Amino acid sequence: MKRYLSAIALLSALSACGSGVFTESGADDGDTDSGTVVDTTGVPAAIAGNLESVTYDPGDPGAGVPARLLVKGVGFDSAGEAVDYVRKPALDANVPGFQTFTFQADGDSRHYTAFVRESDGVVVAVTGSGQFGQFLAGATFDNTGTFSAPASDAVPDLGSVQYNGAYAGILNVAGDGGDLLTPSPGTTGSAVPAQLAEVSGTVRIVGDFQQNLVTGTIQNREIADSNTALEDLDLLITPVGENGGFEGDIEVTGTNSAIGTYAGTFGGDGATAVGGAINAANHTDAIPGGDEIEYGVFTATR
Repeated sequence: MKRYLSAIALLSALSACGSGVFTESGADDGDTDSGTVVDTTGVPAAIAGNLESVTYDPGDPGAGVPARLLVKGVGFDSAGEAVDYVRKPALDANVPGFQTFTFQADGDSRHYTAFVRESDGVVVAVTGSGQFGQFLAGATFDNTGTFSAPASDAVPDLGSVQYNGAYAGILNVAGDGGDLLTPSPGTTGSAVPAQLAEVSGTVRIVGDFQQNLVTGTIQNREIADSNTALEDLDLLITPVGENGGFEGDIEVTGTNSAIGTYAGTFGGDGATAVGGAINAANHTDAIPGGDEIEYGVFTATR
């Protein structure tokens, strides 16, 4: 269990309201909501975290039908039932390429932020909240469509394919708090919910479908609330399974020490897209104390 840092020093650098670094807590159990669900089956436990499943409907903007996200398993949101998050288009600018959703029952309850993206059938989602010095979060991914590796005559002579896309993450430190409801009088200190800091970035993935390997990097990373630059992360070479899935280690670029795990899947006929999620810890010097934790997701296309 990671310790809880004082809010005062941290917020002077990163935020004007909310709490400091939050520690992780145990997962929540409950029944899965009906519908088209992207659950955490096959997602490494370190990445799934507290999350059990999401149900995502991209909607139809042209017809005025908004996107919808139901989230289950992150705890203290709706007594174990799936929770219908609220679409927040105004927050999308913090994490380009992703749709943002939030949920907060009232000003004294946890505030949850979630990011979702779909590329050629590969859906990824991450959510998190902070209160009472504890961090509840998790991420998931799934290929909801087909998958086949590219034909040999459809890739370069070296057999590798490059994918470029976007990354969005959630840190266990407070963000700007602009989406928080007003807490009741007398709610102070760690009882005040936090709107967690958001991380944006770009991703480049390389798939070698001759040797069935994948590697990549997450770059241009920054805390969106404060424009604080963060270190690049390298996704170390790892095998790709017959179904397009993979799991490997993460290093901060330029180091030789693993700081987390990544996992994901290719999707589409000819592997037109790839998506996945990460969990990293103690991986940046931009946050004092060394207790930072980050969950994030990415998708990329050829």
